[in-house]
Amino acid sequence: MKERLMEDLKTAMKARQPEKVASIKSVRQAVIGFEKDNPGKELTEDVFASLVDGLIKTRTKSIEEYTKADRLDLAEPEQVEIDFIKVYLPERVNEETIREFALATKTETGASSMQDMGMMMGKLKAHFGATAKPADISKIVKEILS
Repeated sequence: MKERLMEDLKTAMKARQPEKVASIKSVRQAVIGFEKDNPGKELTEDVFASLVDGLIKTRTKSIEEYTKADRLDLAEPEQVEIDFIKVYLPERVNEETIREFALATKTETGASSMQDMGMMMGKLKAHFGATAKPADISKIVKEILS
């Protein structure tokens, strides 16, 4: 992951793409921040994906605020950064795949009420890791258990 970031950074710098360089540097800075805050903890694919998700969330919120304030000139660069950063997210599974596994997990565990949601969420998060958003998993588990 870190190697890919460095290669992409070099390529973007050589191609003189300042927006892409800034985006890659922000991802790299998030990785460095994680390593400083968590010495000895390994940077897994799931952790990396959550860091990238956090960067995208921050920029999405900024876009919303800029749009509310009618500052589209500031919202546009944020969207460009999101487009560059999304490249580092793993491919997401679709809702149907999550639903199928959730139904199988419900049958396997005997989950029957919202009290079992925590157990279901834990199993689904462990299975899908960074390939599924926790919000999507939660929505589907709620539908199945209701």
